[in-house]
Amino acid sequence: MEFNKHGTRSATTPSSPEKSRIDEENTIIGMDDELNTILDRLTTQTDELAVIPIFGWAGGIGKTTLAKKVHDDSYIRSRFDKRAWVTISEDYNQRQMLLEVASSITERNQEKSDDQLMEIVYKSFKGRKFLIVIDDIWSTEAWDQMQRILRNDDNKSRILLTTRLKYVADYVSCLEFPPHCKSFLGPDDSWNLFTEKLLKKDSCPRQLVKLGNHIVQQYQGLPLSIVVVAGLLVKMDLKRDNWKKVEENMNSFFGFPEDTEIGVSKLIRLWIAEQFIKARSNKRLEVVAEEYLQELIDRSLILAGKQRANGRMRSCKIHDLLRQLCLSESHTENVVHVMNGNVVNVE
Repeated sequence: MEFNKHGTRSATTPSSPEKSRIDEENTIIGMDDELNTILDRLTTQTDELAVIPIFGWAGGIGKTTLAKKVHDDSYIRSRFDKRAWVTISEDYNQRQMLLEVASSITERNQEKSDDQLMEIVYKSFKGRKFLIVIDDIWSTEAWDQMQRILRNDDNKSRILLTTRLKYVADYVSCLEFPPHCKSFLGPDDSWNLFTEKLLKKDSCPRQLVKLGNHIVQQYQGLPLSIVVVAGLLVKMDLKRDNWKKVEENMNSFFGFPEDTEIGVSKLIRLWIAEQFIKARSNKRLEVVAEEYLQELIDRSLILAGKQRANGRMRSCKIHDLLRQLCLSESHTENVVHVMNGNVVNVE
């Protein structure tokens, strides 16, 4: 039996059917270096409780997948007495946090009081070396509340945290453990992920390689998008016509085409015309709209573009995955109908 640096089995090591199934489900193509980086940080010899943040502004970039792979790693299981997985919703409260942490330890906690939940958490982690993964945290206030729940026994316990917000990652990190910025997949890894999810171990038919590569390139290295489109194609016959239809539907657009700089002034005028902006604090609607836009940028839902000489925003951009979500929601709400792949009717 062979093990790599961190004790995980090598690709040539025989394993049980259960182990093989888990490894297949948790494939993280293109993330091996990042996995080793996080494992190194978690197992450093620092006694003090350390927080390792994984930051990535895009949903679906693989933050949770990477954290899950770390959490389930056999080397990590052997190094920590207790492991827990906690997901913090955007509308968090202290009881929800307590329930999340306590439920990762024991079941049937809904009827317990906050004091009882706190006692469960306290006794479970007291004197033990633990790893807690806090997934998708949205605010520094949520982190402050979480800190009050946990204890530091200076026994090399660790917290692994994922967030889309850079200011949250900076807030929880220290000089020794700066935020790990989750990267997008490169072209080769994007293609490998696409073909593995679509074809398993088979090779892509030669007549589909060029078209398939073009489809994959549209998703700019975002793993979730690549997996989604592979899941769509896997239900179809391996015919060029089927793949061509998928490619053509990807190019449909409404309002602002893909990858374009969106003029902030024009966007604000459209928001006001559609009555999306509500007056507040006697401010002009344009000012309120700029505040809305800044909030979206702070949440990493919109990308800041060019600036004017006075420092105000001239343009912004939206990631393709979020754009597709907006199209889907618009269709669901009967705002638009996409027809024939490239014609859009506005209700």
